[in-house]
Amino acid sequence: MKFSVVGAYLFKDLFFDRGRSVLTIISLTAVIVSYLAASAISEVFLEFGSQPQTGSRNLLIVSDYAFDPMQSKLDDSALQSAAEIVRQEFGPDSVLSAFPVIYRNLEINGRRIRALAIPRENLMRSYSLTLMEGDWPDGEEQVVVSQEAMQLNDWKVGDRLLFRDSNLLITGRVQGEARISAIWMTYASGQKLFNAQNDFQIGVLEIDSSLDLPTVQGSLEQDPQFPKGYAVYLNQQLYGRYYDLVRDFLKVAFIIATLALGVVIVGTFNATSLTMAERKQDIAILQTIGFPSRTIRLFLLGRTLLQTLVAFCLAWGVMAIIVQNSLQYPIVFHAKIAVLRLSPETILLGFFLTVISASLGVWLTTHAQSSLNLADQLRE
Repeated sequence: MKFSVVGAYLFKDLFFDRGRSVLTIISLTAVIVSYLAASAISEVFLEFGSQPQTGSRNLLIVSDYAFDPMQSKLDDSALQSAAEIVRQEFGPDSVLSAFPVIYRNLEINGRRIRALAIPRENLMRSYSLTLMEGDWPDGEEQVVVSQEAMQLNDWKVGDRLLFRDSNLLITGRVQGEARISAIWMTYASGQKLFNAQNDFQIGVLEIDSSLDLPTVQGSLEQDPQFPKGYAVYLNQQLYGRYYDLVRDFLKVAFIIATLALGVVIVGTFNATSLTMAERKQDIAILQTIGFPSRTIRLFLLGRTLLQTLVAFCLAWGVMAIIVQNSLQYPIVFHAKIAVLRLSPETILLGFFLTVISASLGVWLTTHAQSSLNLADQLRE
């Protein structure tokens, strides 16, 4: 039997059975969208866990119970105590500076953004910030904004940001190695803005470049004089800890993707089984007029794969719209921007797995029916 004849009959059959075909395509589209969405979310968290390494020479001290630095609380005595321990162990010049950081949220125009208040001299030197445009803040109600936050909110140098009763002037645009979406201000401005006089969220020790940071970190943590209730991190370790804590989200996304593929198998199995159950006599007649069982099996496979292809294209289009809309509201996780996207590799893998799943569903159905001979099918 020529494949052209089978192909022509395939399209005619789908048109004849268009009601069921549309329902099958819609259900497959919903399942494939679930798979692609789960894959896109997985990529977001994988991206968060693979942020670029920074050249920071800072050790960060936060409360040991804090998942987010904003939950941490320190006072100056704890910070100075940690600095003194390092100086006693590694020499008086081992700590270049010890300074506090206020780490809070601002809600501006309905969006939350991280705000960091740091002594001006440390802001310019210790936090690996590069001034791309404008000037450093040099007074109250003045801020510099990261390039990521500028792009996210469509701000520019000279704009004013209203927060509570304060009108914050953007004096500059900065770029940091960590590439976080944040607003930076002087420590004095932060104390006034957040009414924080005696406590802060992060204590920073800027360590001399001749020393090995992990060695200093380990020595500080193991020292019996180190204040209780605090933990010491490298910059990358702090965000790495968050990544460890959100790995469960990756597992959930993987489970959703796996279940979606399983539903494709079950869905195609049920759809093909229903087609064969309702049209057994049609299939038997096809065999009578010269369609061998192998051709009918290929016909059912082609029918299912064509429906799957249409469903995948529709699902891809739906996800493209979702991804495009998400660019206006990207995910900001611990001040790092993670944009929802679908890589070509993910799309190709999704298409391959979907085709395999659909083919498996057809095979399971036809294999179960292959034991029935022509007479059995006609009787049924």
